[in-house]
Amino acid sequence: MCVVGVALSVASTALGMAAANREAKATAAAYNSQAQTDEANARIARQQAEDAISRGQTEEDQLRQKATRFKASQKAAFAASGTDTTMGSAIDVITDTSFLSEQDAANVRYNASQQSLGFRQQANNYMFQARGNRAAAKNARTAGKMKMFSTLIGGATTMADRMNQMRGDG
Repeated sequence: MCVVGVALSVASTALGMAAANREAKATAAAYNSQAQTDEANARIARQQAEDAISRGQTEEDQLRQKATRFKASQKAAFAASGTDTTMGSAIDVITDTSFLSEQDAANVRYNASQQSLGFRQQANNYMFQARGNRAAAKNARTAGKMKMFSTLIGGATTMADRMNQMRGDG
């Protein structure tokens, strides 16, 4: 009867080790999968950062073009009314238009820069998460090996006890 006990201990140990190995591999695979997702999200965030700058430059250029057209219409309106556009309040209005449009352009550039910075920070956060998940995957594999070894030790101890029982019974 003790031979059956030893055989069951061997089978139990083998199954326990296999289960620990499968669990470690599955956990590591889940962490690695999440790390890949994090890295993909980081790439997207970096692309969004570049896009924010590009859109900001386009908006800034469009704003300046619009301001140039508006100044030209101001000059035309002053000239049509017989006002000299090179002096007095006409030049003050045109100068103010230039100043305010440049302020608007600077605000557009600043906002695009801030949005880009946010996306770059998000990309960095994703990369830190990916590194953490890669480390967790490595730790899961190590823990699985330790659990397998622990299961082997426990199984060997049980088998030794059974063997000692068999010797004592015989």
